[in-house]
Amino acid sequence: MTPQAKGAVCGLIAAALFGISVPLTKRVLPGISPLLLAALFYAGAGLGLMGCEWAKGRYGSRAAREAALRRADWPLLMGVVCIGGVAGPLLMLSGLQRLSGTLASLLLNLETPLTILLAVGLFREHLTRQEAAGLLLVLLGAGFVGYLPFDHSGDPIGLLALSGAALCWPSTIISVSGWRRYVIRCW
Repeated sequence: MTPQAKGAVCGLIAAALFGISVPLTKRVLPGISPLLLAALFYAGAGLGLMGCEWAKGRYGSRAAREAALRRADWPLLMGVVCIGGVAGPLLMLSGLQRLSGTLASLLLNLETPLTILLAVGLFREHLTRQEAAGLLLVLLGAGFVGYLPFDHSGDPIGLLALSGAALCWPSTIISVSGWRRYVIRCW
């Protein structure tokens, strides 16, 4: 399998697992706090990745080791952990407690246009007409789903929490070296 095909398969599997996580989480949330559930999600992900590396025979080997963290990397790493690893999951789970699973799944699609807006606004990325049209459709869909005057299941706090979660994950692109100068000025 080519690296591109392997990456596509991994991306599809990750998307399917994330898609399944919302309805499953809705079933578990009434009996557990969002903080504990978020911690369990990340502990499970860490154990799963460690198991994958161990299965490949690379866990602990010199070839698999990353470059050492420098002191200058710590503020960026803490920003990524706090925004994408703590605030994002807590906002998502808090929003899930207040909204239906269907509405929550649709609102989590805001991550894509918010990522695009950050890339265009901060990195001056080019946006084609088709990409702009897709961005507009997703934003209009999220606005429609959030408004729905005939449906009273849209709790405003839940809507804001899920929208905030969708903003937290693209915000973790602070680990990209191109944003490093911008983030350090903000810190």
